Amino acid sequence: MLDNARALKYTTAWARKVGANSRDLQEAPPADFFGQLGSLGFDYSATQKTLVVRAYLFPYSTSFTSKPDLLPWLNRIASQHPDWVSKGVFETCTPRWEPDKDPSLFLRIDLSDGSQAESAVIAGLLKLREDAVLWQRVKLTEALDGLVRHRRQQKGQ
Repeated sequence: MLDNARALKYTTAWARKVGANSRDLQEAPPADFFGQLGSLGFDYSATQKTLVVRAYLFPYSTSFTSKPDLLPWLNRIASQHPDWVSKGVFETCTPRWEPDKDPSLFLRIDLSDGSQAESAVIAGLLKLREDAVLWQRVKLTEALDGLVRHRRQQKGQ
């Protein structure tokens, strides 16, 4: 179980690590908080006792995020190669810290174990950030190339 105090401890440790200010987090009832610290976004739900951490892959792109077959394709890759995605999933959403923006494609992990050492959480967040950079620069292009090849094969071209 991850309570608010422990989730804040994890996010504050991340903020220190990347030189961000944890006071930039916004609060919401009952004991939620959310915001972007450095390159990662944090969204704690007190009712679910979960800290969702998101890394941008393709920001603010309705045309990209509205493709119905893209997310299942990427999540199939994620399930086959969990180490490529920090054992996370791909998702499209408009995060609470940017409610007026277009949806973005994210790599997301969920933290719900409050017994993890702070150093282990930070190591996992560093890996998430690294994985996101790899997906932004290389792997997303490779995955989309595979999707295009797959579509062409299905059409018989």
